[in-house]
Amino acid sequence: MNLIDGFVKSVISKKPYKKYGQWWVSVNFTTEGNRVYSTVLMFESFEDALKVKEGYKFLC
Repeated sequence: MNLIDGFVKSVISKKPYKKYGQWWVSVNFTTEGNRVYSTVLMFESFEDALKVKEGYKFLC
């Protein structure tokens, strides 16, 4: 499976929320094609979820 870099364009959720024992953050993101997508990122700790800001890089 090939993965590409995704970059957060904007954070949709006002703050991380806890569900199923994990922390979730809703975001809009772009890839190399500059098309905007929406997704929810999952984190194990609240501190990691707070680090999501515009420009945050993740694999998608």
